This record gives sequence, structure tokens and C-alpha cells, in this order.
Amino acid sequence: MAANHDKTLWREALWIWHPVQEKMYNFHMLARKVFSLDAEVIQATLMISANNAYELYINGQWIGRGPVRSYPKWQYYDQYDVTEIVRRGDNVVALHAYNHGTEHPGILHQTPGRGGLIVKITAQLANGSTATVVSDDSWRVARAPQYSVDTGFTTSHRQDYKEVYDATQEPHGWKELDFDDSAWKTPQVLGSVPTTPWENLIPRDIPHSTSEPVWPVNVFGHLSGCAYGFSEHDIENPQALACGDQQVTEIFPLNDDFDAQILLDFGRPVVGRFHLEVADCQGGQIDISYGDDLDLTRIDRLLLRPGPQHYQPYERRFGRYVMLTCRDLPAPLKLRQAWFELVTYPVKELGEFSCNDTALNRIWEVGRWTLQMNMHDHFEDCPFREQTLYCGDLRVSALLAYYAFGDYQLARHSLVALARIQCNDGAIPTCGPAPSQLSIIPEWPALWLIALAEYWQHSGDLSLVGDLWDNLKHLLGWYHSWHDERGLMQQLPTDQRFDFVDNLAGIDQNGQVLAVQCLYHHALVAARKMALAVGNADLAEELTHRVERLAEAVDELYWSNALQGYVDCLGDNGEPVRRATPDIQKSTKSGEQLNQITNGLMLYCGLVPQGRKSGTLAVLLDPGLAPQVRAGYMNYYVTEALFAAGRPTEAVERIREYWGGMIQRGATAFWEVFDPETPPGQLPDRMWSLCHGFCAGPVYSLPAHVLGVQPIEAGFALTRIAPQPADLRWARGIVPTPLGPVEVCWQRGDDGVRFQMELAWPAEMAVEIAAPVYRRDAPVVLVNGLACQVEPEGRTVTRCPSAESFQRLTAAFLSNGSICYRCIGTFWLSRAPPSRRRPGPSPPAWDTSRAHGQSSSMCPTFLS
Repeated sequence: MAANHDKTLWREALWIWHPVQEKMYNFHMLARKVFSLDAEVIQATLMISANNAYELYINGQWIGRGPVRSYPKWQYYDQYDVTEIVRRGDNVVALHAYNHGTEHPGILHQTPGRGGLIVKITAQLANGSTATVVSDDSWRVARAPQYSVDTGFTTSHRQDYKEVYDATQEPHGWKELDFDDSAWKTPQVLGSVPTTPWENLIPRDIPHSTSEPVWPVNVFGHLSGCAYGFSEHDIENPQALACGDQQVTEIFPLNDDFDAQILLDFGRPVVGRFHLEVADCQGGQIDISYGDDLDLTRIDRLLLRPGPQHYQPYERRFGRYVMLTCRDLPAPLKLRQAWFELVTYPVKELGEFSCNDTALNRIWEVGRWTLQMNMHDHFEDCPFREQTLYCGDLRVSALLAYYAFGDYQLARHSLVALARIQCNDGAIPTCGPAPSQLSIIPEWPALWLIALAEYWQHSGDLSLVGDLWDNLKHLLGWYHSWHDERGLMQQLPTDQRFDFVDNLAGIDQNGQVLAVQCLYHHALVAARKMALAVGNADLAEELTHRVERLAEAVDELYWSNALQGYVDCLGDNGEPVRRATPDIQKSTKSGEQLNQITNGLMLYCGLVPQGRKSGTLAVLLDPGLAPQVRAGYMNYYVTEALFAAGRPTEAVERIREYWGGMIQRGATAFWEVFDPETPPGQLPDRMWSLCHGFCAGPVYSLPAHVLGVQPIEAGFALTRIAPQPADLRWARGIVPTPLGPVEVCWQRGDDGVRFQMELAWPAEMAVEIAAPVYRRDAPVVLVNGLACQVEPEGRTVTRCPSAESFQRLTAAFLSNGSICYRCIGTFWLSRAPPSRRRPGPSPPAWDTSRAHGQSSSMCPTFLS
């Protein structure tokens, strides 16, 4: 991937950092530069980057925070318009920068690199001159004395540092022009652009995060270690913290062996920066613990100074619950407000879904929130523990974002971030955005490739495929190097692989795992489509042979006639391995172990011949044949397999049982792990995340299948609308597309025979519509009041090209091939812009009085 920074853009600016001292990890640095402008400012811009983070102030005013989390070789920078902030005369730019350090790996063993800061201000002045201010050895820097260095890690899995903040040590007024920084140090100059490790400086390609205040929904006060409940004499008016007004909560000093505690409940998990406003105090300490359940972890410690003060951690935090433990108070402590500044990637709630089942509606809303909590500088697996970009998480999360928010930019950014750290042998690493010590998960590179194809299919942006074409071919070469003579992906050496698939499924992975072969096959199919799209016919033909060979091999080698299902793994001797880990082992009808994930992926990837579908489906539907899938990630694939196999009722029921089962047990975001057989009230072990983005699969599945909206041609240029009603009476919603929103509203007649739909789509879009059939006699279909003849088999396609009148329809509707009945239905299709109605508790009333062409929505009527 070629460098794309402009050296002249950063001319004269230097990378700087604090001079080397004994402890350079977990390093908070303050930096300042006073500069003067000799005329009025016409236009001023500021460019900045730092490794790992900065907060920027000019003349005491907060400007922004950044940059995008980067791999230092490809370092992002931000640009701000500061025309209204800088002024004629003296100005000061002040920065709070942070570096994790190189002594200990950061998030999931990723090394973020050494500390560095670079700044350039360019101002066009009214006298015609241009003033430039750059980072160099004229700046002043200091280690932030209010932050402790040796604080320990937040968790053993993530390895970011806890924060201990001593308010008594903060340099008062350090952001202001008149602060005396003469005792600060001259920075160490690290080099000009480019310099190691910052070989490429690239502009931010995603928008800045948005923020909004979120207040607690409830506040509880109690005493740690006290046998009796707290009284008003210990904590007075705790609910004031949830009001957001000028009331105060007062905490009184207690005996040495008691610590007053206040528990804040935000109602659902939130991510961002926690804020605490102290109205008055005389000192003391507040420990701040966070958790997505009541198993809280102490992350931050605030050492109070006398008087009013405002505190927020430097890093963002996450949790539904926040515990404030007040210690060593010499006098009453008065707290005015406590809230979360919700910080996420900016999205608009463009997608909508509702139906007659309120449980499904709640599932969709909780899923959308779960996803949003995991969207920041890239798609994350979870906002508390790892905050890591994984290939597998990216693939599912991107699909959810397309349908929930109509956002393609974060997926593009994430795909590029992983391509930039591609291994020399062609493998895409398991996670990023920086290289990690984690070994390769064999199917994860395939999921990156699938995500690339789906990005193109949904966004219509083929340019990214072109940009990453060399990465794609290199990756295909890596997979091909691990082929055996049958076309199967071989098992990677133990020191190079991290077996996953689903680490709760009991799949024996000491051999050639069928789930890996399935996803590899899916990736080859995706690569073939992209090869055809860019005009590489030779590669497409080669991939066709590989796809066909692999499909034949998996069916021949992994199918068990005795079990009537596909086994998980082939051992070193080429024979099936049919054992499971002891904690997953379950008595089955056959006495042998089958797995829902293995058989579900075979169905999902279209690898099951017709004669074997009934046996494969039975593995998913018969609880006596295979254990329940416990990981939300793989439950997405099994649910999609049921939809693909024409079993929408069973797919929707799985959504109710799995994701609805979490909500019944109190979930307000979707968990990484849930066993549907878990007794009510029991939560997963604390090691598992309770807010996992790629475990929100119904956010995609419900609109893509129940509403039935999916792209056939890239960018939704041709869109199929093929509802799979399952056991629902009505459903409606909106699917955002690059061309505009697609609105669907369908309802079944009370007689169980009639089916009616309202549809609206952008004028630039062509559509292909499929109607489910419920009667065996020939259906009658009306389109905007015009009858259309249905051919005897009821399976012909109606296309509605843009700018074509409905009188020119050439065929009737495509029936849902998974239902063997025929229907009688009426369809009123609007070509006008959608009505943008938000889903309510019931579908809109069917208005049969409106004439053809007069409504922006649809008004179908039944034929008798």
C-alpha cells in the first residue's frame, strides 16, 4: 500500500516528546507554546497528531481530542478550523498528550509504539502575510504531575492502565496564556516528516466521535461493610446526582472502618467519559469502579483537593453501573452531578424495524444499542475489555451497521486498517489496528475478504476493491499455500494458529476443521465475484475451479451416513474426529457428537446437496442431536442458515429463544456468551463481555429476511424485496441504502390466505419483489390496481426498472420458494419518496380510497 502523505504539508514541523526519563510508560505529558500574530486572522487551520492520544486547547478553550487509533507506520492526523479562536496578539496552544509506552503491550498484545507529538498552525492574516507555528524545540513540556505512573492494568486481558489522579498536583491554569511554564523542560526532537516509526501521516478518514450527556436513572447509597442500611445522616439526598440540576448529595465522614458508597445505575451500558462535579470538599479520596453488571472493577482513583472541582478520566470508560467509594473524608463531601458523556462514532438511526411481536422489537433495539457502543475508531469486539478490531467481528458488525445506520465509512476504514498490517506471507492478522502477538485464527482472514466483498455489494464502492486488490491476491496466495491435494485448508502449525471457530462449541480442532473450510469456501466465492467485477476473468476462472473442488471434498469427506450430519473435523489420518470437550459433551440420540455450528455453516455457505438438507437441518432443530450454541457470534450464522434453508419460522424462534432469553434475564446489551438453558436469573461468568457488538445479529437478520430487503446488484442498484413472514402477522421498517431508504410494510389477512405489502424505494433503484404464497390455486396479483397474470408455476420475476410505468410489467411476482402454497394478494407500489413514518405498535390502516398515483405510500386492497 503506497504512502499518501504530503511532506510539504508538514514542512518545518517536528515530532517532539518529553525528554527520556526512568519511566516512559503510562506517560501523561503537558505541552505548551505561546505565539503571537501581528494582524487580524482571516483563516487559520491546525493540524495535529500524537501517539497515542491528545487533548487540544487554544487560549484555554477545548478544541478536540484524537487522533484515530493508529498503527504508527500509518499515523492519522486531525485538522481543525481555528479561525474564530486564534486572535491578533498573543495566543497559547496547550496539549495533554498520552503514550501507553513500549514496556507492556496494550490492547490485546498490540504495541502502540513510542510517544510523539506533532503540530502545525497556519494562519492567513489581514495584512496579506501567512504565519506558521510548528512543534519544535521552542515548546515547553512537562510530565503531568497529577497522574501516577505505576497504577496497574485495568484488566489482565486488555492491559491498559488504571488512572490515579491527584487533583492537588495539577498545575493550576496550565491551559491559559498567563501560566508560567519557565520551569518546564525543552522537548526532545524526534525528527521531521517522515521519521521512524511514523513513516506515513494520513488525514482522518472517519468523522470525530459525537458526545451527549447521559444521566443515571437511579442512585443507591450504602455503607461498605455495614450491617445496617445507610441513613440520611450518612448520605443525604443521593438522588440529586441523577437530576442534572443544582441540588447536591452530601456524604458525611464515617468511622475509619466504614466507607460510604454511591451506586449509579445508568439503565443500560454506556461508553464514554465519566464526569463528576464536586460542589465542595476539604480533601479525601474517591475510588471509581465500573461494570456492565454488579461485579464492578475499580479503575480510577481521585484524590480530592479542597474546594469545588470537576473530574473526568483521560480515557473513556464503560459500564451500566458506576460505584463511588468515598474514603478518608476530613469533612462533608458535596457532590453536585455525576454523568456519562456518551462518546461513540456518529451515526443516524436510519434503519427501523417493528412487528406484532414486541419481544422481537425489543431485541432489535437492544441490538442496535449494543452495536453503537462498539463503534469508535473502528468496530470493536467490546468497549470494556479489549476495544480491539477483529476480522471476524468486523464482518458481522459491518453488516449490522449497514442496516441499522446506513453507514459504510467505518467499515471501509476498518478494512483498510487490517490490510495495512497484512503479514509478509499474505495472512491478514487476527486483530488490529496495530500488529499483535496473537496468532492467526485460520478463518479470520477469510472473513476479512468476505467483509470486503459485502462492503462493495452494499455500498456500491468498487474503488476499495481496487485499492486493496494486491492485498486480496496476496491473501488468496496464503490460503493456496496451505492447500492439500484435495483442496482443503490444512491445519496451521500450533505456534502459528489460535483455534477459535467458536471456543464454546466443543469442536475438536486437532485436524482440518470443517467450519474453517466452509468460511474459506465462502471467501473464495466472494473473491470470484470481485474478480469478475474488476474484469479479471482469469482469476475468476481459477477461483471457480477451487470453489468446485473444495465443495466436492467437504461433502465427500465430512458427511456421515450413520449420523446423518456433517462431522466437525478430520484427524491426521484423514478420518472424522467425533469427540467433544467434556463440559460440552451431551447425550445424543446417536450416541455420537454432532454440532449445530458445523452443520449450520454448511447450510449457510450453500454446500449441502438437496438430498442431505433434511439431515443437516435436523441437527439444528432437534435438541437431541446437538448441544445449544452458546456464543452470540455463531448463533448469528446458525440463524442465517435457517433463513437460507427456507425455515424462517424456526429462525425467528431461535432469535426469540437466544437473544430474547438474554433480555428475559435482564440484558440491556447483548452478551458474548449465553446458554439458552441457563436458569433464569443466572448470568455468564465474569470473564465474558456483556456488551459484544458482533453478537447483535438480529439487527441484520430481521430487516434482511423478515422485511426481506437485500441487494442483488452492488449498491442496491437492483434490490430484492422478499419478505419471509415466519409466524408474524405484520412487520414494517426501513432499510437505508446508498440510493435512499427502502420502506416495507406487510400484513397478513385474517383468513391466513391474503398477503398485502406497501413498498417505497428510491427512483434510481430497480427492484425485484418476491411474495410468499399461501394457496394452491392460481393467485391474482394487482399492482397499483392493474392485474398481472401469474404463470402456472408461480415463480416468475417482476422487475420494476426506474422511470418505467407499471403498465409495462412483464411478469408477476416471484413466490417464496420455501413455501409450497400459492397466494392471493394485492400490492400497491409507490414510486414517490418514502413517507418516513416511524414504526408504531401496529401497522398503518389500509386506506383503500386513494387513487392510483396520488399517495407517497401504498394502499393495497384484497381481492375477494
